[in-house]
Amino acid sequence: VYGMNFIKVTDNKNVFADGIHDDTKALQNCIDKVKNGGTVYFPDGTYPVHKPIKTSADPTKCVSIRLSNYAVISAGGTNDKWTEGMAVIELGAKDSGDAKYSFIGGVVSASLGKAGAISVCGGNALINNVSVKRAEVGITIKEGARADIDSCVLTGNNKDSAIGVLVQSEENTLTNMRLCYMDIGIKLTGANNILRNVHPLYAGNNDSTSTGFYDVSEGNFYDTCYSDQYAIGYYMGENTRSVYNGCYGYWYKGEKGGNHYGFYAQKAFNSIVRDTGIKLHGEHKEACDMTYLKVVSDDGSPSYAGNGVVLFPRNNGNGGGHTNDEHSEDWAVFLKTDKLT
Repeated sequence: VYGMNFIKVTDNKNVFADGIHDDTKALQNCIDKVKNGGTVYFPDGTYPVHKPIKTSADPTKCVSIRLSNYAVISAGGTNDKWTEGMAVIELGAKDSGDAKYSFIGGVVSASLGKAGAISVCGGNALINNVSVKRAEVGITIKEGARADIDSCVLTGNNKDSAIGVLVQSEENTLTNMRLCYMDIGIKLTGANNILRNVHPLYAGNNDSTSTGFYDVSEGNFYDTCYSDQYAIGYYMGENTRSVYNGCYGYWYKGEKGGNHYGFYAQKAFNSIVRDTGIKLHGEHKEACDMTYLKVVSDDGSPSYAGNGVVLFPRNNGNGGGHTNDEHSEDWAVFLKTDKLT
């Protein structure tokens, strides 16, 4: 029985939630029936969908989607049906205006093709306590949309192209997140976003180009974020002017050697890096080169343009291993205050 403001999807006899039958049409029917900010609830079960489930762009049909802990919405069908730019769940649309949506709880699995898990296409969205599994792009916030994402755990498909969260718009908030099995943890092309307690962990094979936080915008604020095992902890584009407060980078394996960079700026360093720690496990100091801050031109040669500031870097030695004293040239250029140890 359908109520105006609350729908339990398994009350629809065409929803099987058995992990086998295609539930796409029946689930879309449930969502389309909601009016005036109603709720669509998914009890425990696995709900295969063969194309994206979409919420209406109409602000009068805003919807709150809530999943129980063991409810799974998964990409089903064949690999070729899920292509780049598609997502299992698509919230809002370009013309959604101030419409509000929420997606809370459960699991979204995007194991087929190049599909994403959740896309915020328009309006305002709250995404909370969701597990994302095997996605090409875990969560996308498209231009013109806005989202608050909190307490989510994301795993990618372990491909070189995988991204945890792609932020293309402004004024979003990402808090208390854990990410793994993706080449780029967080990618920001939009400005003025806040990231707090976000922890991407690299577990792939391409240590040379993997990046924890990739920022080619400006005005983004990072607080207590942690890049774990990525070759580049925090990448900054030529025009990036962001603030990194109390952020951290760490490498605890070094058998593959190569260079590890805490902060890597393309052409110019214009950001504020404050009270940060970049560490390499002492036993690997001979196998890996670690640099706190690297600024390079397009051809890879050193570049020191810009007006960035490094404030109060933490002592980065670890177990008698690596310290930044070996990078005195970097400090002479970028350190604008006394070095505190």
